Amino acid sequence: MSRKYDLIIYGASGFTGVYVVEEIVNVLKSGDFKVKHFSWAVAGRSQKKISDTLQQVSALTGVDLKNVDIVIADTSDISALRKMTAQCSIVLNVVGPYRFYGENVVKACLAEATSHIDLAGELQFVEKVQVLHDSEARDKNIYIVGTCGFDSIPADCGVSYLEKNFDGEINSIECHVALDMIDPKLSSKINIGTWSSAVNFLGNLGENKQWQERLYTKPLPDPKYKASKRWPLHFSNEVNGWCMPFPGTDEEIVKRSRYRLFTEENKRPIQYHAYIKFPYLLACFGMMLIGLIALIFAQFKYGLYLLEKYAHIFSFGLVSHNGPTRDQAENALFSFHLVASGWSKKLKNPQDEHAEPPNKKMELVVSGVNPGYRATAAMLLQSAISILQEKDKMPSTGGVYTPGVAFADTTLVERLQSRGIKFRLSKCVD
Repeated sequence: MSRKYDLIIYGASGFTGVYVVEEIVNVLKSGDFKVKHFSWAVAGRSQKKISDTLQQVSALTGVDLKNVDIVIADTSDISALRKMTAQCSIVLNVVGPYRFYGENVVKACLAEATSHIDLAGELQFVEKVQVLHDSEARDKNIYIVGTCGFDSIPADCGVSYLEKNFDGEINSIECHVALDMIDPKLSSKINIGTWSSAVNFLGNLGENKQWQERLYTKPLPDPKYKASKRWPLHFSNEVNGWCMPFPGTDEEIVKRSRYRLFTEENKRPIQYHAYIKFPYLLACFGMMLIGLIALIFAQFKYGLYLLEKYAHIFSFGLVSHNGPTRDQAENALFSFHLVASGWSKKLKNPQDEHAEPPNKKMELVVSGVNPGYRATAAMLLQSAISILQEKDKMPSTGGVYTPGVAFADTTLVERLQSRGIKFRLSKCVD
């Protein structure tokens, strides 16, 4: 069935939404995306704010956007959401926190058989959507793919990319994430939306168990060669700095991908551990303190209110209600160092065990600039392009998927490289 628009950016006037609109304009301007009669629109709840976004992006790109259609829809109005989703093939949903505003959009997409991708990093939300809506998405043959930005695309798709290039069988992958600045004098900031999602996640940790019990119904084989976890605080030679466990959802997203690939495609599970580097040891302790304070306050309704209202204080100046400036955002660098350990030969049965310990290693470095916004916008848009252009390379049926499963056989990585996000197989040791 033909739709008026190929895609609609929902939440276009938000902080991240502006970057997504800018990215689609730049991609179309570059000529990299060659599709006849491609059409897109922007959506949100405020006509004025969206119009202001289009004017802002016009000034940034030099492209006149006055003819871009605007669709008005509030997350609380399911009828308006259905009218919006009925007009397009894919909704790019950037309205967060998804815990509060995400599920109605998913339900509207399901009702109108429209694919949906988002940037959710809230584990309870993405697992809830998987449990409650996977069956209907399969029946409607639409793709619902969450966590299509930083940091899950580099991690989850990085694992898939390593697996494709390993020429053997992977036992485990260790990932160290480095976030750096081009100019150390220019301070870094986090937008309030990211902070709000994080503290609400901490305030509802008890929900994780109920969704995971319904997700993981089949036990995975116990690996003969278990990958040991690093000490919570350790020095990594891979990124040359002090590290601690990565606080994002990466490990669980990769776990979901590998579980699905094992149960549905009979692929060997891959153990995955992720860590994050800090510029100096004191910064590790500072982040631990912020996390501990946030965890304690997030257990109470009034505590959550205080965490969001006074985010600047609780984060020691790291969070801003106005978000990072353009200069601050473009000053940020990121790199994911994924080291895979495995065997040069592949066994026929994924439940069989190798007689000898892992004998082969390969390293993948995923890197880029402005991870939270420009790179994330590129990841989100290119994920949508995968659905538009490469359905034949995606899972044969619709459903709720992680990026590493949905896009494993597409050209997503190659297209991301054309947008400045590099996937470099930098070292291979037998």
